[in-house]
Amino acid sequence: FGYQIESLISGTIWHDLNRSGTPSPDVNEPWLAGVTVNLYLGAGTGGTFVASTTTDATGYYEFTGAGVSNGPYTSAVEPS
Repeated sequence: FGYQIESLISGTIWHDLNRSGTPSPDVNEPWLAGVTVNLYLGAGTGGTFVASTTTDATGYYEFTGAGVSNGPYTSAVEPS
């Protein structure tokens, strides 16, 4: 008998037109769909590659499941 807690790492990608670091509705910053996001275990992209996913129509992405456990992670947008 036991519990398994599912971990989640998620975020949203948008075009930060005013470079504020947060989505700004008054500037009408667009969400970016179809962006590839890679997840690495460890600091920076020199860590161990864990998984890759693509943003949805609202720029949202997530990594879940057994592949996401305790530890420092880095997510990085793959250049297009």
